[in-house]
Amino acid sequence: AAHLRFDEAVAIATAELLRHESGSLLLFLPGVGEILRVQEQLATRVGSDVVLCPLYGALTLAEQRQAIVPAPQGKRKVVLATNIAETSLTIEGIRLVVDCAQERVARYDVRTGLTRLITQRISQASMTQRAGRAGRLEPGICLHLLAKEQAERAAAQGEAEILQSDLSGLLMELLQWGCTEPEQLNWLDTPPAINLQAAKRLLQMLGALEGDRLSARGQKMAALGNDPRLAAMLVGAQNNTEAATAAKLAAILEEPSRGGSTDLTVAFSRNQPAWQQ
Repeated sequence: AAHLRFDEAVAIATAELLRHESGSLLLFLPGVGEILRVQEQLATRVGSDVVLCPLYGALTLAEQRQAIVPAPQGKRKVVLATNIAETSLTIEGIRLVVDCAQERVARYDVRTGLTRLITQRISQASMTQRAGRAGRLEPGICLHLLAKEQAERAAAQGEAEILQSDLSGLLMELLQWGCTEPEQLNWLDTPPAINLQAAKRLLQMLGALEGDRLSARGQKMAALGNDPRLAAMLVGAQNNTEAATAAKLAAILEEPSRGGSTDLTVAFSRNQPAWQQ
């Protein structure tokens, strides 16, 4: 209903389907915030036989495994997942799918040089893919939470990631290969010229270029395999202490801890070697 909050409306529709159908259920949601809010709403609307299992990258491996393995004997589960569950893994025992028809994707802003997350309607191809998760071993049911006309107006396919990405890492790798003119390569989807120009400006600011080629500093950065910004930080370290700090910061930023904390002070104080304590 239009007067209901998103999380409440999704929880009501999911609980209703569970009341009328048997089996475990996979619920597609845009991101972690929606997963946690819908989980809270569902907890008061389902019976004791239903186990609620969130599934997203920041969870511990044990929590992720609980969502993937079959439900315990005499129970069924609701897996609340992002679009990682479309193709990247198989969740056993799913007969029902509820699709909120939204996804959260990264969009690179050429003007600011930053990548931000936006929530958008999924493509028709994604709707089909999500529906296919239901009933792999027996007839299943998929409920798409949008009007039929909205589904028909959705894009046929999702947009290629290369069209909306920060291309600085790609450009640095191409230059490492010796390719100074990316437009001459045969691309499935040609990267936008404006994004390549922004990538070149960034590499120049980081001291990675000499003309159209990698500088000595740029060669060192490219050899590390990190994002150019992190690589510039690593090669810029002046001594062992700075190098150790830069390496740990790069590791934290590339692979955040599985607890959801974004506090760098906490991250730096965790598992410190004895010589640093």
